[in-house]
Amino acid sequence: MTKTRELTPFERGEIVGLYKGSHNITNISKTLDIPRSTVNDVIVKWKKDGLTSSSPRPGRPPIMNDRDQWHLNRLIRDDRQQSVEDLTKKFKEMGLKSETFCFRTKSS
Repeated sequence: MTKTRELTPFERGEIVGLYKGSHNITNISKTLDIPRSTVNDVIVKWKKDGLTSSSPRPGRPPIMNDRDQWHLNRLIRDDRQQSVEDLTKKFKEMGLKSETFCFRTKSS
């Protein structure tokens, strides 16, 4: 088993099920071929919180929220004759990069 792979919900359930079935941590680790520390972490979390699922990852926040996207669409819609340079300038005034402008106008 590789070091960086995250356990599936099924594997976490197996660990908890075997633990409920009176197996010890070392036995579970050998049976499922999962590191002992990982088995211990899953069991401790299950005892503490009653959860077998992994925590959500934070990830990168979106550059533009729905309101920013709406504002961009409105800038384009209000004056369809303005040049790309003018639109890019207005978009930069909103505090965003021109690369974001190009990406967002292609995706909308």
